[in-house]
Amino acid sequence: MDYLRDTQGHESFVLLGLCSGADDALATAEVDHRVAGVVLLNGYAYPAGYFKLFRYLKFYLPRLFMWEKLKNRTQGLLGRLSGAQSQTGTADQQALKALDSDYRMVPPREHTARLLSRLVQERTDMLFVYTGGEHDEYTYNGQFFGHVSPAPP
Repeated sequence: MDYLRDTQGHESFVLLGLCSGADDALATAEVDHRVAGVVLLNGYAYPAGYFKLFRYLKFYLPRLFMWEKLKNRTQGLLGRLSGAQSQTGTADQQALKALDSDYRMVPPREHTARLLSRLVQERTDMLFVYTGGEHDEYTYNGQFFGHVSPAPP
């Protein structure tokens, strides 16, 4: 932004980011008042409202009827119960799970709600787009509004 200001004379910017890039755009808007707007594609999402219900309806329930997957899961479970699973497989799975849960630092919901409230007061334009591919985080239209309301006790 400094470069564009110095070479082109631009004083305000709209930032666009996908996933962790959306996180970066929002973090930049938090500290730099030259950000006039943000477009956040699959940005922060917090379980809220009917999240659990829609997760079961849209993600888990359809998978009950995927017979091949169910057969493989059952065989895997039976293998684990009998102790047949190798230590290597277990270690690999644990490493992948740790890597997958550590790729993105999501701040507490209250922090994000305060930041969004402040940006609204500062008249920062914001567009939030959730593609539906993040079933672990965003499960239904309208879930976003639960993100910014106070968390239940």
